[in-house]
Amino acid sequence: MITDQQKVDLQMLWLNGWPVYSAATQLGIRHSIARRLIDKTKLQLTRDGKPWPRALGPTERPLATLVLPRRTAPPRPATPPAPPAPLPPPPSAPLAAPPAEPKPPSQRRPTFEEQLARIAAGARLTRTFKPPSADHPFTLGGVGSSLL
Repeated sequence: MITDQQKVDLQMLWLNGWPVYSAATQLGIRHSIARRLIDKTKLQLTRDGKPWPRALGPTERPLATLVLPRRTAPPRPATPPAPPAPLPPPPSAPLAAPPAEPKPPSQRRPTFEEQLARIAAGARLTRTFKPPSADHPFTLGGVGSSLL
């Protein structure tokens, strides 16, 4: 919904030489709606026999045409807030010791002698099956590329 003030501001900026697109952006109006409003204004100027304004370039536009209010920080309190009160100590109930976690396997690579010992104990090499991914990280070109 566009207010009447926004419509007046849009006409004012356009009459002062601003392009419709830039004026609509400054006022927060959708460009298609701004174009329709300016087309109505052009039709009215044509009926009255008045010329249309010349659009100013980006370097010619007055920057002070639209003055927005400055944002200010909220005032700070005179005294800093008091620190929060400390938490009460936890109750002194006997805590059960957590069960001992199993030791993680060593990340160290086994030595040659250790590997020979494993083979002598019956260890063998096996293949692990890794299924192909359902999503391919690439396309084969052609029609599939245009759909990205």
